[in-house]
Amino acid sequence: FPSHDIDRETIDKYADDCSDSNVPMAAIFSKGDGIVPWQAGYEQEGQGAHNFPIWGSHTGMMHNGRIFWELARLLAAPVG
Repeated sequence: FPSHDIDRETIDKYADDCSDSNVPMAAIFSKGDGIVPWQAGYEQEGQGAHNFPIWGSHTGMMHNGRIFWELARLLAAPVG
């Protein structure tokens, strides 16, 4: 897989812009993606932000049952 140079400062800036929201956030990422660097999908754990590392390729994620399980669990969780 090609290596990617990530500008962590830019990623953190966008994350900070979104962090003022009370909307829960789930980051699902794979270190084996091959297309999108995993750091782009990782969020700082904290108030309402959760990371879900999975294994799989970029296009294989749509076939990964764990992703759908985590999404269903998060969507079914009570608000607040």
